[in-house]
Amino acid sequence: MIVSFCPDLQTAQRWDEEVGSPFVHLIDPSEKGQAGAAYQSWGFPKSFQGVWSPEALKFYCDERLHGRVLHPSQGQDVHQMGGDVMVNHQGIIVLRHYSKTSQDRPSIDHLLTRARELAKPCCLRRLWTLLLAAFKRSLAVLRDLRGLNAVEGPPKLPAAVPNAALPNVAPACKI
Repeated sequence: MIVSFCPDLQTAQRWDEEVGSPFVHLIDPSEKGQAGAAYQSWGFPKSFQGVWSPEALKFYCDERLHGRVLHPSQGQDVHQMGGDVMVNHQGIIVLRHYSKTSQDRPSIDHLLTRARELAKPCCLRRLWTLLLAAFKRSLAVLRDLRGLNAVEGPPKLPAAVPNAALPNVAPACKI
């Protein structure tokens, strides 16, 4: 499961359309140019040097030279650094990576290896429960912001997740 923080619904929808993202977004509203409270609570720093480093400038130039459009800030703080955090079924952080530049991320292989280590059926159920709780909080924020009475909820988790549906899954785990 992957969760991305977005400042508003429009940003999440635009990102989904641009990259074909199937991922879950938690709406983390904030004032223009600021990160939301939930995002800030993870401790991701701001960095002028990280955004405008030689590696980042080379990346931006290469993108433009290949005809790709650089994304406008859309009112977000361009100096707010990102990162990657992985949480286990008990809500304990098992991977924490704070990006030093805008291109600094853990490898996909490293992330997949860690995810497979955590992908046990009962662990998935616990993660799903944590995600649903976060989703409900996000919906409450949306309702408050938009004055909505009802927003369509998340899909239901099947009663049992077959091991065959999960790569490298242990047959069972104890809570």
